[in-house]
Amino acid sequence: MIGGRVLDTSALADYASGRAYVQSVVGAAQRTGSVVLAIPATVLMEARGNATDVSRKVLTDLLTYPPVVVIELTTTTAMRAGDLLARAQTPPSASAMSAAHVAFTARVRSWPVVTSEPERLLALDAALEIERMP
Repeated sequence: MIGGRVLDTSALADYASGRAYVQSVVGAAQRTGSVVLAIPATVLMEARGNATDVSRKVLTDLLTYPPVVVIELTTTTAMRAGDLLARAQTPPSASAMSAAHVAFTARVRSWPVVTSEPERLLALDAALEIERMP
């Protein structure tokens, strides 16, 4: 069975800036072929919106790697992720919406989230498995 990890905005920012931990996560996924790296579309949008030209190029290249998939924001996903925000009483913002998309994606796939900011995700779903980046 193929497993995976969900990358949040902090993971993409770290990858784009060349930080070793996320680089090794991506490299291991490429080598083994048994781990999918899921990037929610809202995370990709937020990361690219905060990135330099060079970092955006790195993120574009990342999307071409076979283990990487972008998770679309469908109507159902938007409704369910929005419900997470409402239950947690989290005011909507770009950052909160991408966190909710991450939490929902991780929950339905039963995959851990690679992040340096677990608190905002755990506030939405305390049962999420977190792989904290150093």
